[in-house]
Amino acid sequence: MKRARILFPTGFVGFRVAEGIRGGATTDFGAPEKVTTRDIKPLPQSEAERLADLVSAAWAVFDQVAAGAPAALRKGPRGGGRDRDKIVDHVLGTETAYVRKLGSLAATLRCAADRLARDHAWEIEDRSDPSS
Repeated sequence: MKRARILFPTGFVGFRVAEGIRGGATTDFGAPEKVTTRDIKPLPQSEAERLADLVSAAWAVFDQVAAGAPAALRKGPRGGGRDRDKIVDHVLGTETAYVRKLGSLAATLRCAADRLARDHAWEIEDRSDPSS
């Protein structure tokens, strides 16, 4: 959010769940599976611009993290895990799939910002550090 120059309002105390839906195995894994009612409604222009700014910032962070990471990443406790280029390929492929699967620009923007920053950039950062 900082990179997109979007700040929490003064006095921010927490988030509010806007809508919940029952997911399945894909949701349990942390990937989008279903579209909420809110995601199929047209976005006000200000919200669309805010989401686009967040996605642009998330891509910039992801690109920066990937560029600074070693090609071979530290493996997990059981010896598994992808290396940098496999994660990058995965992110590029899944973003295209989200557009087709979710069918909504709003849903795709929300998923893209979240998955890029939360999951994949942090995974690369964490596994780039041999001491962790």
